[in-house]
Amino acid sequence: MAEPISETITVTVENGHCEGHFPGHPIVPAAAQVQWALAALEREFGAGPGWELRQGKFLRELTPGRTVELRLSPDKRGWRAQVVDAGGPYADMLWVPL
Repeated sequence: MAEPISETITVTVENGHCEGHFPGHPIVPAAAQVQWALAALEREFGAGPGWELRQGKFLRELTPGRTVELRLSPDKRGWRAQVVDAGGPYADMLWVPL
């Protein structure tokens, strides 16, 4: 079985992760977290035939000033992607290759 993959992401207002979401109370939209996971899969495996997000749960608001870990781990159906910090998961996604 393949080895897990991990990346560290520092969330700031300046890096555009929160652009437009929401003035006065910035949060990282789920779409940004999905993009992080897809980009990591494509860096690791190439663009290839593509990936499908089969399941996605976004459990907590992710706000600027946090450093999170994007964890990719093999799953019998594809790859599980989680955005986490010491407080637990922000996102849990299942990606399957097309």
